[in-house]
Amino acid sequence: MTIASIAALAAERRSGRHGQARGETPGGAQVQSGTDTTLLAKAVPTDIIAFYTAVVGLLAGIQKDSPDTYLPLRWILYGVTIAATVAAVLVASYFTVPTAASPAQAAVGQPEALLEATDQPPRWQPPIIETVTAAFAFAVWGLITPGSALYATLSSPVLPIIIGILTGGGALVMNIVFVPILRSQAGPRY
Repeated sequence: MTIASIAALAAERRSGRHGQARGETPGGAQVQSGTDTTLLAKAVPTDIIAFYTAVVGLLAGIQKDSPDTYLPLRWILYGVTIAATVAAVLVASYFTVPTAASPAQAAVGQPEALLEATDQPPRWQPPIIETVTAAFAFAVWGLITPGSALYATLSSPVLPIIIGILTGGGALVMNIVFVPILRSQAGPRY
C-alpha cells in the first residue's frame, strides 16, 4: 500500500462510509490475509520500503571485510524508517480528512449527515490503528530483509531461527489482530 492509500483508508473509516466491499480500500487495494513476507510488505507504505531497501542494499554492497560493516548506521536507519513510517501515515492522513456530508445524503435517510453538513469541517483524528499496523509491519519487515541490521548482528544457526520466528509471528499477528480490525465495518473502538 502507498502512504496515500493508508491515509485514504483511515479517512474512509473515520467518515463512517466504510461501505465498499469488505477489505477494499478507496484506492482499490485489498486489505487481506496473506502469508509471511507478502502480508508484511503489503501493510508497509511502499515509499518507505523503497527508501529502506535502497539504503540497506547500498550498505550491504559496500561491505569490506565483515558483514557487520556499518552496523550502527543500519540500526539508526532501521529506527529512522520506523519513525518515518509513523510520520508519513499521520501526515498523509492529516491532509486526507473526510469532508462533511452533503444535504443530499441527509435526504436519503442519513439525518445526521445534515447536521454534519451544516457544522464545521470534521476535526482530524489520528489514524491509530492504521499507524500501528504500518509501524508493526515495517518493524518486522525491516528486520527480516536481507542485509538488515539483524542479518549483520546474528549468524547461523541463530539467524534463520530468528528470521523464521519473526516472519511467522509477524504474519500471525497481522492476520489475527490487524486484518480483522482494518476490515471491520464499524471502524475503530477507541
